Amino acid sequence: HCHRCALEAIAERASVEGTGARGLVTILDDVLRDFKFELPSHASVTELEVDAETVRDPQAKLAAILREL
Repeated sequence: HCHRCALEAIAERASVEGTGARGLVTILDDVLRDFKFELPSHASVTELEVDAETVRDPQAKLAAILREL
């Protein structure tokens, strides 16, 4: 689930980086990269909520999720 604040943070980051619409996909891929590789090996994780903090600091969010397992 992607919260509206996450979409706004992605758009803000794209604006700061000077990227266009294609840059949005690149930013989202960058944010979610480690989640794609780490979370599938944990069957108890069935959903990922992406918020503005996830966009700003994906490593901290992933670490928090992994600590809760």
